[in-house]
Amino acid sequence: MKIRHIHIATALLAAGALAPALASNYTIGGPNQSYYYVPNWGKNGQTITAIPTLESMTTLVAGPPGTKPAHMVPDPQGDFIFSINHGGNTLSVFDAKDGKFIKQIVTGSANSQKGQGHQYYWSPDGNYLYVTELDDDAVVEIDARNLVVSRRAENVADFPFGMVPVWDLGLMYVIGEGPGPVEVERPGTTVTQFDLKTFKPLKTIKVGKAPHAAAYTNVKVYVGNIAKGHRSVSVIDAAKGEVIKTVDVDYENPHFLEEPANGNHLLIVASKQVPELVLIDDRTDEVVGHFKANEPGIGINKIRHPMWHPSGESLYFPIGFEDGTSRIYHISVPDLKVLSMSDATPTVVHMLQWNKTRDRMYAATEGNAKKGIPPGVSVFKAAADGSLKKQADMYADLPAEEDINGHHGSLN
Repeated sequence: MKIRHIHIATALLAAGALAPALASNYTIGGPNQSYYYVPNWGKNGQTITAIPTLESMTTLVAGPPGTKPAHMVPDPQGDFIFSINHGGNTLSVFDAKDGKFIKQIVTGSANSQKGQGHQYYWSPDGNYLYVTELDDDAVVEIDARNLVVSRRAENVADFPFGMVPVWDLGLMYVIGEGPGPVEVERPGTTVTQFDLKTFKPLKTIKVGKAPHAAAYTNVKVYVGNIAKGHRSVSVIDAAKGEVIKTVDVDYENPHFLEEPANGNHLLIVASKQVPELVLIDDRTDEVVGHFKANEPGIGINKIRHPMWHPSGESLYFPIGFEDGTSRIYHISVPDLKVLSMSDATPTVVHMLQWNKTRDRMYAATEGNAKKGIPPGVSVFKAAADGSLKKQADMYADLPAEEDINGHHGSLN
């Protein structure tokens, strides 16, 4: 079978201006834009599929069984692709131009049982990659030019599922979601203010239960609390390290946060369980829009990462259905009206990404083990009005013995 793909990059808004930060490469990927990498995040996944065109692909080995490559991280300087391995103590490094394996970097400690690298952010100069290690409660700094661990700090936060940097203040806010079998049952209640210069925790901040994702804008850190019974976003004064407000979003599991785009001051907060999102104005910290999809057949827990249109005047929201397919809703801002819906993708869309020409979108698809559909990518052509027309569905070339579960793909 064959596949096609894409990914996403998020810009950090510093106090009143756009910071020269290279967030998580979530919306645009790397500078080369010639290969799309699809990780197999299955329980025994150890391979990554690299797709250089719409017709061909290459299978790469990320590590031994249990590695679980989760996030494909493009080097903003275009030299490397990093695979953060959620089932091992390593980060795999590939050449961004030809996909060849280079080495593995050990990111977990000697005492780490699982490793579980997860969230990542680039330094503004693109020379350092920061990764959270869930099993060690740690933050690791990778020297991305010499491909070694340059610094690590343990016992930073309780199972640090997420983090967000505040470069203008020299800080990182690390999210302590707490360990647990299911995300919404995790017991964590704190966020750690972390000093990047000394690489040490400064302060522990109490928030809601199971804080998961974070965003930074207008000198404030926003944290979604996703535990059952919780439906809030905690707002933290980034300079003081204090919660200044708790925003009720009127639905459970505020799982995905997307920072404002093109100066629109609107933070997207979306659920993973139900097809709902809100817009929060970062000047007033008030909810200024609430969207809920009401189409029949929408699946519970099949909602994934929203993304801004580059103009900031509309957004895309991937929504999964009970039959296993997904469609991408194109929604106007700030009135949150559905402008169009994409053609269906074969399985649940995990996340979206533009290529650098801004006229093509890649939607990473998770795969469906029950139907025997591998993870992959659906490629869409974007019209001038923002509507999407599907060009191709492509599928990862997985070994027969590997479980099926796609995750965060990316362009190199």
